[in-house]
Amino acid sequence: MRSPHCRTSGYIHGSSIGVGELHTIDVEMDRLYRRLEEFQVSSPKVYLMLRDLLKRITTKAAWIPPEAAVPSHGENFGLIDVEYFVQAEPSFDLSKYCG
Repeated sequence: MRSPHCRTSGYIHGSSIGVGELHTIDVEMDRLYRRLEEFQVSSPKVYLMLRDLLKRITTKAAWIPPEAAVPSHGENFGLIDVEYFVQAEPSFDLSKYCG
């Protein structure tokens, strides 16, 4: 049985809504790299592990061709707010829910 989030994401992805900024993997990786710096002093071991993980993800992502952007929310939702509404690859929503 599919979760309500998967079903709702499917409805959103299939809609013809055309608003929202383009949210590529580069945008998401830049956000994660900026957050990474918060760990450098407070938890050096975590910083090194996360840095290595982000480098590996970046390397792997470079080999995957981008998908066509679809309407995407990228967060849990009950009522969709336009602040977090973007045009992104379908996997963007899935990755946020799995995370």
